[in-house]
Amino acid sequence: MLRHDGRCACGVVYSVSEDVFDFLGNSDYYWGEMPRTEMEQFLSEAQRTGWRHAARVLVYPKRPDLQQYFEDPRRTAWVAEIPLPAHPVVADLGAGWGTIGFQLAASGAQVWLVEAVRERVELLRLRRAQDNLTDAKIVRASFMDAPLASGAFDLVVLNGVLEWAGIADKSITPVEAQLRLLRNAAAALRVGGFVYVGIENRYGWPQLRGEIDHSGLPFTSLLPRRIATLVLRFSRNALSSHTGGDSPRQTTYRTYTYTLAGYSRLFRHAGLRIRRALMLAPTYNLPKLIAPLDHTPTIARAMRAGLIVRGSRLARALASMPSSLLAAVARTLAPSFGFVLERME
Repeated sequence: MLRHDGRCACGVVYSVSEDVFDFLGNSDYYWGEMPRTEMEQFLSEAQRTGWRHAARVLVYPKRPDLQQYFEDPRRTAWVAEIPLPAHPVVADLGAGWGTIGFQLAASGAQVWLVEAVRERVELLRLRRAQDNLTDAKIVRASFMDAPLASGAFDLVVLNGVLEWAGIADKSITPVEAQLRLLRNAAAALRVGGFVYVGIENRYGWPQLRGEIDHSGLPFTSLLPRRIATLVLRFSRNALSSHTGGDSPRQTTYRTYTYTLAGYSRLFRHAGLRIRRALMLAPTYNLPKLIAPLDHTPTIARAMRAGLIVRGSRLARALASMPSSLLAAVARTLAPSFGFVLERME
């Protein structure tokens, strides 16, 4: 938690402007779903006519896929799987446009939205005011070094964030960066609190079919990581993002994802255990399916309905398998996971 006297309990000095706690000062880092110049135009229009109208006029005509991403209530459907108190205190790390954080705030949570990119922070400020969610707090800081008070939060959200830790901190290995992020999140939890991680399956069906990886290329998550690095170094199309916005070229493969077993090991090393593992399909950001991985009947039905392996002859062939075997295949090919984590005692 932060005070308005400009000094964090951890001793770091910050500034306060427009009710935004700023730990990055003059940092000019940019990453976004659109080029910076377009983001600046969007912000100008959002200031004048409201962010929703500006998005419909300037953003969605070019990127119709972003409308659901920025506005769909399914973005927080997973929260129903977490036993939170009535008015939880939440930290949303890597808040982006604030869809998750503000949806949680609208449902009664006290939310701290942590975002590093200045333009996104400005959008969060506009969105908070225009949607009348003035109790939500905005912090300009890296998700890797978020100034989270120890034992202060019921929930820390890492949705689409853990895989980027190796890019955010290149001074250590990607695994070490991911462990540092997870340990910081765990330290911020109150007794009985949770960390939520939404992330892709390294060997999920979309990856096997050639969906673009975080590297900007298909299939790199499937390769041994040293081989993936060689592929990136010899490719002109390797980017740290495939969203179509501004992003630096990635020449070393650092956006690690894992299988279910791999995530379990990573979390244990960070001092966290899985309370609940969820399958989210078709993506963790817009799930039509949220099912506990241990609930075989639900997963088997989802497989037969084409929610996991979609649009292929394989899906039809698998549908005739017994439910137990079909669910095992589904767990292996799951597009993405949602993990509800708690601290190990």
